[in-house]
Order: sequence, then structure tokens, then C-alpha cells
Amino acid sequence: MMAADKRKQMIILDSLLTGIVTLPQEVAQLAVTSVTQDSREVKPGSLFIARAGLRSHGLDYLDTVVSQGAIAVVAEIDERWNAERIEGASSVIPVVALEELTQAAGVIAARFYGDPSAKLDLVGITGTNGKTSCAWMLAHALNLQSHACMIGTIGNGTPGELSSATHTTPDAVTLQGLLAEMHDTGCSSVAMEVSSHAMTQGRVAGARFDVAVFTNLSRDHLDYHGSMEAYGDAKARLFRMPGLKAAVINFDDDYAETISSVLDDGVKLIPVSSRGEMHALESGLAAEKIETTAAGLAFDLHYMGDVERMHTGLFGRFNVDNLLLSAGALISLGHSLKQAIFLLSQVQPVPGRMQLLTRENAATVVVDYAHTPDALEKALDACREHTQGDLWCVFGCGGDRDQGKRAEMGRVANSLADRLVITSDNPRSEEPQLIVDQILEGVADQAKSQIELDRAQAIALALQQASADDLVLIAGKGHEEYQIIGDRRTHFSDVEVARRCFEEMSA
Repeated sequence: MMAADKRKQMIILDSLLTGIVTLPQEVAQLAVTSVTQDSREVKPGSLFIARAGLRSHGLDYLDTVVSQGAIAVVAEIDERWNAERIEGASSVIPVVALEELTQAAGVIAARFYGDPSAKLDLVGITGTNGKTSCAWMLAHALNLQSHACMIGTIGNGTPGELSSATHTTPDAVTLQGLLAEMHDTGCSSVAMEVSSHAMTQGRVAGARFDVAVFTNLSRDHLDYHGSMEAYGDAKARLFRMPGLKAAVINFDDDYAETISSVLDDGVKLIPVSSRGEMHALESGLAAEKIETTAAGLAFDLHYMGDVERMHTGLFGRFNVDNLLLSAGALISLGHSLKQAIFLLSQVQPVPGRMQLLTRENAATVVVDYAHTPDALEKALDACREHTQGDLWCVFGCGGDRDQGKRAEMGRVANSLADRLVITSDNPRSEEPQLIVDQILEGVADQAKSQIELDRAQAIALALQQASADDLVLIAGKGHEEYQIIGDRRTHFSDVEVARRCFEEMSA
């Protein structure tokens, strides 16, 4: 990581593992110059963290890390690698066995990087939908007054200057290095998406969250979690993190009570609601008198007896919820209601989240990341409010992911859109037509559907057939600039394709 290179620090191994494992004296005093769980990043002086995976173990790369100069290895015990085998794995460098590294890896990395999250205002945002929008809004608002960063799906860094991200939440070691780097460059606040995978895999272990935000819970990632109960529990773990100071929870969601029930007594709760939930109306943040206009959104924001009118150019009613949650986080960090509204009113749209594209004498296009039934429903509802003519929906479903949501996506699109163009998303190893067939199981009125497996052609088809007063929602990929077909990842952008279609139509 850049942060480690800049610091050029050297830390005694025992200080990284105190309270985790007891080391022999000769091993305890080894000097560590970097920490990584990626064998390709090992260099002289590295502590290599060997995790147990589903298909392989970090110790499978032991010879490589030794040859690259690793000074020691901390390895996770599993069925293949017991403690005795681990500790005898190398005659060149010490290899230390641990029962589990899910939580320990983050703690070790946090110690190495000087506990960076303790020096930052760290806000964790979890939920099925809205994480990216809230992280963007919050970081964008905070950045208007100080140096603020975000970590999430669309990238890491300052809004407008994001570096690409491979995961919504980085692995535990990368995360601590990233937080240290952000602090070193002057960042004082970080808004961070926290996925359910991140919680179960310990990616945020060692991070000290000041504020936790819950957006909503709907069906997603059941291929990984197995049940909605397990999925919800993964989300709730963020609110059990030690040291948490405040929680901002969307009480319009059925899971809100469950989330709030796990909070420690000292955690300040700010409930929010845009649908009249009484708890939020009495003691939290509530939106009323919501107006959807051609210029965006306007609504009254109530908090502890104060009322302020907010105007924003953001598109889609569900952004009222995102703005409420972001305002709650700002208030938790010490801002007044008036300050929060002033900052959030200046926030620009998130790339690929209800992103508006227009061209004279052509249908309006909205590009959105909606890839779950709930997100698609919200996106279509929002688009309907701004549509004079027909509402089109171009969408597909990802391959090698939860197959159970495909028919549900079809049902939502069928019930809320006037015209459908069903296409490929990221089919990965699955046959695109089979994915489409599963989507069609939920489409009752297939007469209004067209099938075009080539996503670029599907977008072109919709724009060519749509009238100037129609609106075309291109859903599923949003900000992504790639498509995965088989094992190939090629450049692809819904925004670029739509703009190219506009140009060809006006030529």
C-alpha cells in the first residue's frame, strides 16, 4: 500500500500480535516493515497473513513468500492445515498458527498502520440499497467544509477523484492501509460502504466506527448468506461494533426495530422516516410535504422541533431517504439541521445512480445500478414520476448469482414499466438465454417484452423505438465500465453506449 511505503515504518512483531498469540522471544522481536495477505505483495520484511479460503490456503504460496523476503507468517488453522503442520511448514522463517484470522487480520493491520480509524470520523453505511448514494452524499457534503473521503462500490478517495475499487468494502489489511493513506493526505472524515460480505468476512475488524447507518433490507446475496435472517444478522453486526457513538436507522424499513435492538445503551439513535413513522417524527429526522418536480426534489425536514425546507436537483423519490440518512449522519458528527441541509443541497448526483442523460428530440435516459427487485421497483417508481409518455426498462440479471431473484425482477419490471427490453447483465459462466428465460418466468405480459442478448444492441433498440416524451431506464450496471461474459472482462459502459446512440440518432 502507498501508506506503508510513505511511512517506511518498522514495527516489532510482538506489538502486532499482543493478546492474539504468545510468541517465543526470538520471534517476538522480529521487525516487520509491511503487512499483507496477498502473496504477490510480499517484499523483504513483510508479515504474510495466510488465510484459509474455500479452494486454497495462503500457505499454498509459502515458498513464494519466503523467496520474496517475508520475515514471518501468521496462518489460519483449517481442516488441511492443523497447528502442528503450520508451525513446521518452514525451516527458513517462523510460521505462527492461529485458530481464526477473520477478526485478527484487521486488528493486526490496524496496529501496523497506527490505528488510523481512531484518528478519523468514520461512518459505516450498510443495507441492501442506498449504500453508495449515502456514502457519496455524505462525503460530498463533508468535503465542502473539510477534506473528506469515501470508500465503496464506485471507488475510493475524494468524491470526483475516486480510484477504482474491486470490492464494495476492501479486505481487512487493504482497508487499514487505505484509511492510513487517507489520514496521511489530510482526510478527517470517511464515509464507507459496509457490505454484508464485509461483516461476515471480518473486513472491517479493527476499524473504529463513530456512526453506523442502516438504509434498508431486501432480498440480495441469498446465494451467499442462505436466508434473509442470516443476511439481516450480517447487516446488524455493524451496529454491535465496539465504540460506536451513534446510529442512524431508516424506520420505514421493517428490519429497523431489529437493528436498533442490538445497540448498546450509550449509542445515540437517530431514527429517520419519509413515510410518517411516528418514532422518527417524535425524536428523529422526518421528511414531509415531499414534491417531485422537473428540477428535482423538495421537502420539509423535521428534527427535534426544527423544520427546514430542502431543495435538491437529485432525481427519484427514494433519494429523500438517502438525504435523510445522510443528514442524520451529519447531525451525529456535530452539524446542525440548517448546516446539514445547506451542505446536502449542493450534492451532485452519484455516477450511475439515477444518472440523467438527455438529447433534443430523443427519449430521456436514466442509468441506474438497480440490480435487486427492491432497487428496480424504486427506480421505476421514481422514473414514472418524471415520465410523460411510456416508461421503458432495459435490464438483465447477473450470472453465477442469486437465481431466485430473476423472476422477481421480471415481475417488478412487468408491473411498473410499459415496455421491456430484457438483455444480458454480467452473465459470467452462465448461458445468457437461460438467465433471460428465468426472468421471463416473472413477466406476465410478455407481449410488451423484447429480447436482445447483446446489451449495446438492447440499449440502441430501446432508444430507437422510444418516443421523445418516453423515458428509458437502463438498469443493473450503473457506474460499471465493464461486462463479464464467460471468463472475459471487457470494457462496457451503459452511459457511453447511450450517448453514442444519441449521437448516431442525431447524425
